[in-house]
Amino acid sequence: MSDEQEMVPRKKPRQRRAQETVEALLTATAQLLDEEGYEQLNTNQIARRAGVSIGSLYQYYPNKEALVFALVERLADRQYAIVKEKFAEMVELPVEEVAREIVVALLEIRQLEPELNRLLSEQLPRTAQFGKLRGWLERLHGLVSAELRRRHQEIRPPAPEIAAYVIVYGMHGIIEQMGMDKEGEVDHGQLVREVSEMMTRYLSKRSSDDETNAMFG
Repeated sequence: MSDEQEMVPRKKPRQRRAQETVEALLTATAQLLDEEGYEQLNTNQIARRAGVSIGSLYQYYPNKEALVFALVERLADRQYAIVKEKFAEMVELPVEEVAREIVVALLEIRQLEPELNRLLSEQLPRTAQFGKLRGWLERLHGLVSAELRRRHQEIRPPAPEIAAYVIVYGMHGIIEQMGMDKEGEVDHGQLVREVSEMMTRYLSKRSSDDETNAMFG
């Protein structure tokens, strides 16, 4: 069995009681991940904490890896839904405001379940984390690419897909660093302003034209 197959849930809960069982298992996994760490985490502990039998756990998840990755996927789905909703609200905004809203949206999703974000970032093995993280970033890149393609005449970069790559992966680096900084070390409001200014200058034709006029006017 491949590593990917080992992380796939065995079945999806259909009835309410089954959904409650899965929710209890995921909650227990997050709690124990915080208390014990990834290496010490095991399915017997999770089942006991969730108040279900080990057999019930194995009906849905083959191992602890599948449970942890279910947490990753759930969080990623919630984050993606927030960003997608934000993009739907940007349709009529000028590109300068869109740049800021993209920054705000990507920073805001870091605040969704911040403790779980921190735990998954710290505890999940990097080799295992990469595949899931890559999938989430690719979905996000697709969303940003579509918006920039729609606005291709308004933006300075000639290739929307590359511009989206710069924004998504650049912001990801900033967000990851935020997760490693001590609480309060970075002023969130100031960070939004500075990164928004950077992204606006990167995307906006107007900013580029203004700078050219200032140099040669």
